[in-house]
Amino acid sequence: MNYDTMSQNRKHWGKKEQAQLAKSTIPVILDWIPRDVKTILNFGCGNETITNALVERFDVTCTDFSESALKFVKGKKVLASVDKLPFEDNSFDLVLSIAMLEHIPDSILRDAMEEIKRVTKGYVFLAVPNSEYLKQGYTKCPKCETTFHVYGHLRSFKLQTLDDMMGPSYKRYMMGTFNPKEKKYNHFLLMLRQKAANKWFQATENTICPQCGNNEFSKHGGNILSVLIDGLNWMISGRQKYWLFAFYEIKDMI
Repeated sequence: MNYDTMSQNRKHWGKKEQAQLAKSTIPVILDWIPRDVKTILNFGCGNETITNALVERFDVTCTDFSESALKFVKGKKVLASVDKLPFEDNSFDLVLSIAMLEHIPDSILRDAMEEIKRVTKGYVFLAVPNSEYLKQGYTKCPKCETTFHVYGHLRSFKLQTLDDMMGPSYKRYMMGTFNPKEKKYNHFLLMLRQKAANKWFQATENTICPQCGNNEFSKHGGNILSVLIDGLNWMISGRQKYWLFAFYEIKDMI
């Protein structure tokens, strides 16, 4: 499936999602950034919310492969793919990757991580959904019946996953999980909800099917079976904070 169309759509980043991400992320970034940081690369900046909050304090460069996203960003901006950054080695004091890694296809993820480590002088800040159960965010296209994640997420991350991706040359010295809290869904009950009750995650007005390009998703209410399943899940499942943040530095700096 091809998620490029969804990612290129400026409207894909809804105001609600922007507000939640900014509320959780910006204070943490500002608090965690070491005093010796002057230059920052926002790697796959997506939308302007976070970049524009940093421009007044730092020399910020942002890169994305979506021209529509870059139009709204202040400061320096470069159109580029995450696996082929047009920068020299050690170009930036800090590289930020926020709500980006979960969207990268397997075919380029390793190269993208190597680019992050190549262009930083030593600091890396990563923010991803926290241990996300991807199928909980799946919807079904009414035209081609493809099932896919509404926000284009392709993988789930735990803290150990991030540590492994950064490798032995980097030390994690700060991490945290942050709001908003979201209800987890029991895997078996979710399967029943989707397969038996035919109730899927509600697509937004900006959702685009990565298979056929359809962008018409009607709002649908629950049915008796889905309501019963939701109620049972509410009783047995807990909640967890949605965002996982981790800050790394190269060991040679310690």
